[in-house]
Amino acid sequence: MDSTSAMSTSQSVQTERFDTAAIPLLRGLPQGSPASPPKTNLLLSILSRQLDQQNEIATQHPNNLSFADDLVLIAHSVREMKTLVQVV
Repeated sequence: MDSTSAMSTSQSVQTERFDTAAIPLLRGLPQGSPASPPKTNLLLSILSRQLDQQNEIATQHPNNLSFADDLVLIAHSVREMKTLVQVV
């Protein structure tokens, strides 16, 4: 994650073939906020369920993994990844 200042943060996505341009992160909770862990857990739980509903072969291959405040999307095609990104 690239941080340009305390008020402006951006993220890029890396793949085997290319990296995206910086994507500005415009919302979120301040680092260290007491509300951060419960809200993050709630959000990731809901998001993970929504992503699981998009998964056609969920029993064999998960399409997302989350730990703490990180989420990883797993897709086997560009089309499948586009669908997952639309959910997020």
